Amino acid sequence: MPDVTTGTFDYPGLFAALKRLMDDYAAGLANVPFASPERQALSKMDGTPENIAAAVEVAVGSSLELNRLFSELSDGMLVVDSQGIAVRVNKAGAEDLELLAEQVLDRSVFDLEREGHFLSAVHARLLREKSQRTYLQTRNGLEESSVTVTPVLDAHGQVFRSVSSSRRLADITAGIKYNRETTDHRQERNQMFPHDTAIIGNSELMRQVLDTANQIKDVDSNILITGETGVGKGLLTRYIHEKSYRHSEKLIEINCGAIPESLLESELFGYEGGAFTGADKRGKPGLIELADRGTVFFDEISELPLLLQVKILSFLQSKRIIRVGGTKNIQIDARVIAASNKDLAQLVREGKFRVDLYYRLNVVQIDMPPLRARGHDILLAAEYFLDRFEKKYHRQCKLDDALRHDLLSYAWPGNLRELENFIERFVVTGQRRVGDICDINSAPAVPPLSTAPPAAPSPAPPAELTLAELLEQTEAKAIRHAYERYRSSYKVAKYLGISQTNAHRKIAKYINK
Repeated sequence: MPDVTTGTFDYPGLFAALKRLMDDYAAGLANVPFASPERQALSKMDGTPENIAAAVEVAVGSSLELNRLFSELSDGMLVVDSQGIAVRVNKAGAEDLELLAEQVLDRSVFDLEREGHFLSAVHARLLREKSQRTYLQTRNGLEESSVTVTPVLDAHGQVFRSVSSSRRLADITAGIKYNRETTDHRQERNQMFPHDTAIIGNSELMRQVLDTANQIKDVDSNILITGETGVGKGLLTRYIHEKSYRHSEKLIEINCGAIPESLLESELFGYEGGAFTGADKRGKPGLIELADRGTVFFDEISELPLLLQVKILSFLQSKRIIRVGGTKNIQIDARVIAASNKDLAQLVREGKFRVDLYYRLNVVQIDMPPLRARGHDILLAAEYFLDRFEKKYHRQCKLDDALRHDLLSYAWPGNLRELENFIERFVVTGQRRVGDICDINSAPAVPPLSTAPPAAPSPAPPAELTLAELLEQTEAKAIRHAYERYRSSYKVAKYLGISQTNAHRKIAKYINK
């Protein structure tokens, strides 16, 4: 301590006092799991002045970090002391009270309760009853928020602080709905996956598809999956995600054709509070933001309006988004997979799809073969569906040789989805039965063979290619396609968005060998 007569300073005494303070601080955090970073840092502390100063720095940094974290929480939080005085409130908590933060702090919750502020009333009740409770906050006769208030006890078992957290019921309901829809969708996708998550099929074409998927599962290159409706493009996406190092994170599926165009931008990119009429004043993250650290799947990417194609291109280039009504760049670490049952190259030529987005997405292309080109995979899938629907409807059915022949002969324009529907009809609409056994003769007839010849299967990439070879193959395809159309390095460069020098070099490499 300073000596006013001599002007000296008791540095050893100061450091001893600081050490006692930091020892008490470390002891107080011993049973607090949330304080793991602080405990690890303080465990290395000894009595040297340097380490004591480092410990103080840890405490100060921790205080700053935690205050910022709780301030930005979407749940409303209010902290009250043992006398009922509000000592902390975050932004969302002040909004729940319909007050400014400065109108809340240092005021008695009993006074705020008398003014009709519900969040204060639950604290007043806790101080009287001293037990955790959950309440519904109502305004104008409408249920709006769920509020949980919790007592924090000191070493003597007395209420030291009262902490409340509130969340709007609309947000809870939306979260439940999203989880339920996601679960239902996953169950629907699971219908084509055995328990080991392997896609049904052992044909050569499917083995090539899976070999390619396994080669690229742990790299972050963009993937474009093409194929007819119902071939299982979404299932292949799930396979890649679940086999990748991102498997423990979210797979967010976005059906670009199912979201109304007026809502598409805010659904994809989210919005800031007050961005438009009816928007939640707290704002909302978009589907792309929810995929952070995981995988985002743009299904039916061809249905994106041209204006949003520009924004998706910007996201692919920078891995950043800006919410609607916002100005802050949000960094997103997400693997991108897109799928289309339309010819995107043709849409590019028609001016309906951006060429730069097409080539940004089409780093690695995987063509899912149609069911008619997969031979006996048809029977494997039919048996799988048969087993599932037998269990679902508690019936037993059998595919005889005649029906198997018909299944292999039909062109299946609707692919796996059509086959699934047929097998379900076969199980549930049989008319003549012996007990619970379906009579094969009562099964609905397989549709007649298509008069049009089956489309040739899309060639899958060879199984032994490296990622570099796959990328080179895709580049060669793009160069050849552009050169066949324009026959000019200048026009090829303009079409592909590259320099003429680069176009000339690639034409020489892939065409004028």
